[in-house]
Amino acid sequence: QSDAKSYAQSQFHGEPDKGYSSLWRLLLKCSRGSAAPLHEAPAVSAAAHQIRDDAGMSSTTPFTSYEQAREQHRWEVPERYNIAVDVCDRHPRGKLAMIHEDFQGRIREVSWGELQDDSNRFANVLRSRGVEPGDRVAMLLPPTPETAAAFFGVWKAGAILLSMSVLYGDEGIRHRVNDSRPKVLLTNAANAGRIERDLVEHLLVLDEELLGHGSTTFEPVDTSAEDPAQLYYSSGTTGLAKGILHAHRYILGHEEFIYC
Repeated sequence: QSDAKSYAQSQFHGEPDKGYSSLWRLLLKCSRGSAAPLHEAPAVSAAAHQIRDDAGMSSTTPFTSYEQAREQHRWEVPERYNIAVDVCDRHPRGKLAMIHEDFQGRIREVSWGELQDDSNRFANVLRSRGVEPGDRVAMLLPPTPETAAAFFGVWKAGAILLSMSVLYGDEGIRHRVNDSRPKVLLTNAANAGRIERDLVEHLLVLDEELLGHGSTTFEPVDTSAEDPAQLYYSSGTTGLAKGILHAHRYILGHEEFIYC
């Protein structure tokens, strides 16, 4: 992908390492910091419960060694589980979810209520385009609060998220879209021209007008922990990138923000 470096410079103002994955790392961290009382929080693991308090995560750990932590750890995966319900909807609406700074230095504080409303709006937009549980929804977006809300909206609709970095070359994007056959592809105005229109049924641009068409009320699909949630692709260094499908339960394995 010969144009990747120059495109990264244009998208991230000389800082391509501030890429798309930083948003996902933030969502994982948010999912582990609940303001709800412990008994109301979804099960993660027995050991994880020991080091969380009612305000979120405890600043200390009861473990004195790796061996002790491993011995006490137990996986607890509920039968019914939805990433968006766990990571987004269970938080108090007025609680701060993230502080976002764009590349012009503008700083914005985003509450969980804003993410809950915008994710419901986008879930309703997907329904209006005929998206049903199991359908793929692709995204080619920079890391913003609206992108985070769109992630949640996909999972609330029971669809499968394919998130693509804006740093991908056009060939890499084309292969992933052609292989996964998403019903909807969501991007922004800066990247819309990179998508071949005949590859996807609905090409949407994420902006205020799009979200304005959706209601802030949406009943999330009651997904199983085993239902598919996210489609990743391998790097493609030895051939074409290959799809890797993850179920909703996979996020429960991300306990690095508890133990570290």
